[in-house]
Amino acid sequence: MTVQDAQNLLYEWFGSNDSFEINKDLRKVIPIMENEEETMAAFRLALEELRGNNLLSSQDYGDKKYYILTKSYESYVQSVELSTFTTKWLSSEINEFCELIEDKTDLCNTSGITDKDIRNLVHIIQFYKQKTTEKEEIISKFHGGGLEQESLMSDIDVIGGQKILDELISKGYDMPEDDKKDDDDEDDDEKKKGKKKK
Repeated sequence: MTVQDAQNLLYEWFGSNDSFEINKDLRKVIPIMENEEETMAAFRLALEELRGNNLLSSQDYGDKKYYILTKSYESYVQSVELSTFTTKWLSSEINEFCELIEDKTDLCNTSGITDKDIRNLVHIIQFYKQKTTEKEEIISKFHGGGLEQESLMSDIDVIGGQKILDELISKGYDMPEDDKKDDDDEDDDEKKKGKKKK
């Protein structure tokens, strides 16, 4: 475990707790440890680093050392410097997503990136992460067997999955006969149009 790993876990811990005592609380954060001494050392270093950044204060009490938030967790802010390349890229992704969903209320100003823009970017990541999970579940259901074609096609339609459908077909999935017929009819119409033009 790295010190950064320990810090990330501590950030989560302090989201709902005001103090941390390593002998009492470590197993609440990590119930199972591959190397307890290494994990303990990483957490001690992480706690000291957070104390050095004025996020925590510490106090010895008997043979214990308590690390306590210096102020409420929600009141902490971080200042981040962003290059023009990053701000341009970030705002472009947010604004393109707003265009995609046809909602311009959260358009991003490249010259004035705010906390709200970063949160919106996280929401966009969560949105696509969910879509990816849904896609994997559908493909897993299909390959696992026992899934009716109509149910599969319905799931694909729900998440707008033309790409998913193409992927399934490329892996040997047979489209339901009605869908094949529709595609054949479209091909026939195209051929007729081609003949008329000649």
